[in-house]
Amino acid sequence: MAGNTLITADIIAPLALAHLENNLVMPKLTTRAYEKDFKEVGDTIRIRKPVQFQVNDGPDITTKIQDVNESTTTLVLNKYKDVAWKFSSKDLTLTVAEYTKRYIKPAAIALANQVDIDGLEMYKYIANLVGDYAKPAGYADIAEVAQLMDENAVPDDGMRRMVLSPEGKYGMTAALAALNTADKEVVIPSLRRNFLGRIANIDLFSDQNVWQHTSGAQTTVAIHATLTAASTLSEIAVNGLDANLVVGDSFSIAAVNNVNPISKKSTGTPKDFVVTTALTYTGTADTVAFSPTIVMSDDTTESTGPAYQNVDAYPLLDAVVTFADNSGTQYTNDLAFHKDGIALAMAPLILPDSAVFKSRAANNNISIRLIKGFDILLDYEVIRMDILYGWKVIYPELCVRRAS
Repeated sequence: MAGNTLITADIIAPLALAHLENNLVMPKLTTRAYEKDFKEVGDTIRIRKPVQFQVNDGPDITTKIQDVNESTTTLVLNKYKDVAWKFSSKDLTLTVAEYTKRYIKPAAIALANQVDIDGLEMYKYIANLVGDYAKPAGYADIAEVAQLMDENAVPDDGMRRMVLSPEGKYGMTAALAALNTADKEVVIPSLRRNFLGRIANIDLFSDQNVWQHTSGAQTTVAIHATLTAASTLSEIAVNGLDANLVVGDSFSIAAVNNVNPISKKSTGTPKDFVVTTALTYTGTADTVAFSPTIVMSDDTTESTGPAYQNVDAYPLLDAVVTFADNSGTQYTNDLAFHKDGIALAMAPLILPDSAVFKSRAANNNISIRLIKGFDILLDYEVIRMDILYGWKVIYPELCVRRAS
């Protein structure tokens, strides 16, 4: 095939990167601010979260000087994904365009799909839940998400996003069709892929990888013991469980309401919690691990304190715990979030010295590696395409799940 450009790693790596980047959805909607802190030694990024303060009354601050409680979280690059295939030497006689169409593009699309799947799985770590277990059908369904965001003081700065399942996308057809052209073009060009329009000041996108959640048929149970400031406030003992719990199950507790994180005033709506550890029930004094940790105004611990209050009351003995499980059936989790709520970090993988056919390409903090080797025993070539990344819900209070 005279005149064909020789297929080399340095040529196909940038092509693979272009296809990978073009098919990503979630990475373009979430923050990438923490990759600069990645060190090649280890796989963990430590993130320092902003301090919260409490407003005092009066000029005398003698007894009102607050400790600076800086909390941290970690983002682990624990997703090592690759696509590998074998081929004969004659395949390298293809044109670059043919080789890309047959192999590089499908492999890059598969990797991009996996990155989005893992990003949307972050719903499991988000407690805030609205929805009626029916697909969204109009403005009101998006407005209930926006309302909860407002109550949680989520910045209304044009960076609120929501990813709908295909069912949600087409359920919103009439509402989206009613938007004028200006409404549909508010998003910046780099985010246009899968963009549907803006409703209730939330940019709507679609992704076929939105997760469905299946919980047990648990509905209500009772708290086994009153919680106080001295309790472990990320666990509760309950009586009456008759179904197993899985990570991502959402629940509320009677008379434990949400508070505005700035004013600390009760919103009058039940506080949402999410199960963080799977549990096989016994029916008596089962311990449910959950998030977020309950913080009240009398909290004096070093890592939280009254400035971090997030409920208006402690759970009491025999208080009813209500699980939002839709009677044990499967429901979709359309995911809404402020850009800063969820983080993705990607890191470049090393290029081994022993590999001859190798290359790495990066753009916009997205990195992909290509390596080819020859299997002398079985007489074929093997090529692999690799990426390394990690997802983390940094600020779950900035995120909302909609059950549909």
